[in-house]
Amino acid sequence: TLTKGEMTVQDLVACKSAATLAQDGMQVVVRQAGGVWPNSAAETCNALSLCGILNNGAELKKDSSTGEEIWTGSPTEVAILRACSDVQGGPAAAKALKAKPENNKLFEIPFNSENKWMLTIHGQAGGSKVTAVLKGAPDRVLKFCSVNADPAAMATIEGQMQKLMGDARRVLAIAKRDITSPPPKFEGSGPADCNFPLKDFEFVGLYGIEDPPKEGVDTAVIKATNAGVKVVMVTGDHPDTARAIAKRINILKDVGASGDQQQFSVITGVDLDTRVPKGDNFTDEEPEENVIWWKKATTHARVFARVSPIHKQVIVQ
Repeated sequence: TLTKGEMTVQDLVACKSAATLAQDGMQVVVRQAGGVWPNSAAETCNALSLCGILNNGAELKKDSSTGEEIWTGSPTEVAILRACSDVQGGPAAAKALKAKPENNKLFEIPFNSENKWMLTIHGQAGGSKVTAVLKGAPDRVLKFCSVNADPAAMATIEGQMQKLMGDARRVLAIAKRDITSPPPKFEGSGPADCNFPLKDFEFVGLYGIEDPPKEGVDTAVIKATNAGVKVVMVTGDHPDTARAIAKRINILKDVGASGDQQQFSVITGVDLDTRVPKGDNFTDEEPEENVIWWKKATTHARVFARVSPIHKQVIVQ
């Protein structure tokens, strides 16, 4: 692992109004020196932080042996919950928000590598209206948002995402919508089988998450390269985030690439989808086009981004 795995939300990007996003833009709140959020964050990022608290798999628990409070859950979920709790006034305030009747969790679709999002539904059982919150990879979440039909608004969001990823941030998006006359029991695992509407969500904002490189990785890469070893990074991160991290740790260079070297330097999971073998392994009967492509990939690739577990297996083969 090239990064520390110590994720921290450094940027909160709030949507002022989904209806006028293209005109009004988005409000960016950056964590200040010392790790604190500016006072304006509480108002600017109220919806963004509330949604991040409700739609979250992390928890703050007491250690049974020491009595100390510890954050548990995946590093990404913990980072978002800690940041959103801080914006709302601290862990106690976040806990009080979750305890409100209107924020009671009624249903959840956990994150998985296929959906690349998680969904929670909140409200009072038997109530006439509940709220669904959707968080995950921006390209997946935005497909369910009304703003997806507005090219100008989408360009604004994409521009903000590019800025974050250019700073080596991992970016997650979050959205919400009200559901009136909800079913007595929620069911489903995705758009194909949910018994409630999974469309027309209101885009709420973005989280910019930093996972800094481990100390010494950049010099270790140089030493390996000087010794004749080609270092390749394989990651589930977005290509732009992966590219920025790879440059920081000397796997990718800013200049000097052209032709196949430039084309194959960063390969995505989408690129790999049509290049995987039909069986479990490559055989001597692979199409010539695939053979040529993989020869170029293994020669020039420095980063494989947005890959799945099956992609990783194929890369190793």
